Amino acid sequence: MMYYGFGGNWPGGPGWGLSMLLYMIIPVAVLVGLIFLAFYLWDRRNKIVLGAGSEPLDIVKQRYARGEITGEEFQRLKDELCRQ
Repeated sequence: MMYYGFGGNWPGGPGWGLSMLLYMIIPVAVLVGLIFLAFYLWDRRNKIVLGAGSEPLDIVKQRYARGEITGEEFQRLKDELCRQ
């Protein structure tokens, strides 16, 4: 007598439906995981390319850190942005 896995006889044992379900779920799960990974890496790449933060206050902080604006200008811009 041959043994074919979960359910005994090919193809109609009680475990056959479970194994077919797994054969359908695993590729779908892998595909969803790859799509999620692609979006995650794309978002991370854009954050690196655009800078640490592309929020207006982050840009003002970066400009102040690079010395492009003075302390007074930084404070004025920061106050204006925080009021909005």
